[in-house]
Amino acid sequence: MSALGGAALAILFFAPLAFIYGRTLAGRLQARARLSGRAVAALALPKLVLPVLIGAALAFRVAGADPEAGGGSATLAFALNVAWLVGSAALVLFFVAIPFVLGRLFGVAAAIAGYFAEVSENPLSFGANGYKKGGDGGEGPAGDGAEDRT
Repeated sequence: MSALGGAALAILFFAPLAFIYGRTLAGRLQARARLSGRAVAALALPKLVLPVLIGAALAFRVAGADPEAGGGSATLAFALNVAWLVGSAALVLFFVAIPFVLGRLFGVAAAIAGYFAEVSENPLSFGANGYKKGGDGGEGPAGDGAEDRT
């Protein structure tokens, strides 16, 4: 399998988990922006620093680049060795690193676009009962009169 095919498969595999994390992050960012009166982008863009660094280091590590090929510069060689080390750690923690990076990217983009403003802190509670709270007088999904006890 090619590296591009493997990356596409990883993105497809981790998309549901990244979506849940990103949706919750977007809701929290928008709530903080409303409370503080700041722009969503001002709160969201700093959240991209860590995932971009981890994603780039992981790509560097997976691509099989040689960290010793620093071109004679000690600073560049040191930076490449650090990227190799971070990428190695992200590769070991692959099942955490990929959803984190994808979820952060999606969450920041969704927050800036204005999606998921109504999402609460608990990502699984949104629509978990099949109907929205405060909707049609407390009736359940089948209209059976069941009350919302949460």
